[in-house]
Amino acid sequence: MQLIKKIEVNYLRSIYSASLDNIGDLNLFFGRNDSGKSNILRALNLFFNDQVEPGQYFDFQLDMSDLRKKKAAEAKGRQFIWIKLTLRVPENYQKSLGEEVMVKKQWNRDGEVTFTSSPQFSGGKSGRLSRFFNEIDFTYIPAIKDISVYADLIERMYASASENSEMLAATQDFILAIGRQTDTLTKQLSKIFGGKAALAPPTDMATLFRNLDFAHGDDGHSLFKQKGDGVKARHLPELLRFINENALRKKFFIWGFEEPENSLDLSAAAEEARRFSAFSARLDTQIFITSHSPAFYLAPSEGQSEVRRFFVEKQLLDDDGEVRPNRAASPIDNLSAADDLMSAAGLLQLPFVIRKLKEQQTSREVLEKEAAKLRELLDSVQRPTLFVEGKHDLGYYPKLLSFYGVKSSIDIRQLGGTPNNLNSFLSAVEQAGGMSKSAPKLFLFDNDASGRSALKAIAGNSANTTGKVANKVGENIFVATLPFDRPSFLDFMQSGSVSPDRIKFPFELMFLDDECLDLIKKHSSKDEDWLDHIHEEYFRQNQKCSVKLLKHPVGTAGWLYARMVPDHLKDRYLSSAFQRLSVTDTFLKDFSVFIESCLAP
Repeated sequence: MQLIKKIEVNYLRSIYSASLDNIGDLNLFFGRNDSGKSNILRALNLFFNDQVEPGQYFDFQLDMSDLRKKKAAEAKGRQFIWIKLTLRVPENYQKSLGEEVMVKKQWNRDGEVTFTSSPQFSGGKSGRLSRFFNEIDFTYIPAIKDISVYADLIERMYASASENSEMLAATQDFILAIGRQTDTLTKQLSKIFGGKAALAPPTDMATLFRNLDFAHGDDGHSLFKQKGDGVKARHLPELLRFINENALRKKFFIWGFEEPENSLDLSAAAEEARRFSAFSARLDTQIFITSHSPAFYLAPSEGQSEVRRFFVEKQLLDDDGEVRPNRAASPIDNLSAADDLMSAAGLLQLPFVIRKLKEQQTSREVLEKEAAKLRELLDSVQRPTLFVEGKHDLGYYPKLLSFYGVKSSIDIRQLGGTPNNLNSFLSAVEQAGGMSKSAPKLFLFDNDASGRSALKAIAGNSANTTGKVANKVGENIFVATLPFDRPSFLDFMQSGSVSPDRIKFPFELMFLDDECLDLIKKHSSKDEDWLDHIHEEYFRQNQKCSVKLLKHPVGTAGWLYARMVPDHLKDRYLSSAFQRLSVTDTFLKDFSVFIESCLAP
């Protein structure tokens, strides 16, 4: 979320003047110790919560910039502090407030606080602006995260969930259970004082919940009393996210975290940076973080989140009495800018570490991708595998098997054509990723001259080529050609006196129907060469057979069986056919069951 677009802070503590443009979803502030990073978060807390830090209210003398005091005294000017935010207005408020609104709060020395906006609003629109601001929830988590920080969040956690009917019922049951256990005491008290006495819940149940703890890990140790600061700190964003998600009313949430990397090792800090980035990708959350960690500088843009980085420098007076630098915060969204600004401020080591860490992360990402591919390959070779011939087969076999309920654990690979001998077959298998000895494998070829030749090269000349039987050629290895006993194709064979050892029956012909025929007729009507000739494998047969096949009327099944589906129409043809798959098609269903039976473990 990018609710805040721009932040301007003048005269608050060490900040004489700061203007931050182009605010993102996740905003990171870097700088030396005592440079004023935290004062940007304090400015937001003061603006939204009227507190500089949690539990610490504004004190003009304490919080006014020393530089401003000095400059104002020299010029006999007024002393004041002001904070101005430019906000993108949510869609549900834009009708009243427009797409963008600037709001400014000013604290004067005499205790007066003024609030102005641009544009200015009056009447009902002024009320809408107030309502909009009431829906903004800013939470500030300081650098020192003592037990009170967790207690405050747990108290808020209860408050956010207490309106839930299940929570209310459970709380009441809890009180009743205690009442039953103390029944003797309450009866005795009633007898002594002559009036009814009963255990009652505290008027503020949140106080009770402040003392809740988390049992952490398999050992069930207390999170707050027995676990280290790093483990405790990583619970904070999750607690805050829970509170936000269970809030009674939908709000816009802004988080201000100081140094979340405290007590975390580098890998944990990198993971924490990713989590914050993911949180900021939500449509209701914007995050501001101060950090010294290179892992946070390299926080990735998770999902739709935009990460912005700023370098904060302490402002001082130069010999001429001018404030330098003139802006306390500068963008460092690239390492070149970070180098220049950090080096000028004496932080030579941080850009160096960031670069080295970036190189390491890039190298690790490459290795992780390679390892993931290897794991995927190792996993796939342990699964039952169906080897098919071409790219069209690879694309449509999974859809076919899934439609007829064949288990999805079957791996399907492409051989890249039809191998014509044992050596080319072994080479094709190797290029397809190899195969495991323990997992079942089925090599399935088109029922044509090259497919039957490949089958016989693997399984021997006596191999069955009907497609109704799988030829077993080794432990867990089966080879078959496609079955061709579609009634329309058997009629075609009979009408043309085509013997089973002379047919051409590729994968796409298994799905022939009237709409597929219409599609081929429509898109091939101008392809005279294709229309006037039958497929070369049929043409090479005797003249009497060729004449019979040429006589099939245009648009009939026999007409297409004699010519085959043109290559440029195969995808469109198959896509059309797959839209009409039917569970009543016994031919395709039996074929799918046949494949599953071969690959059953």
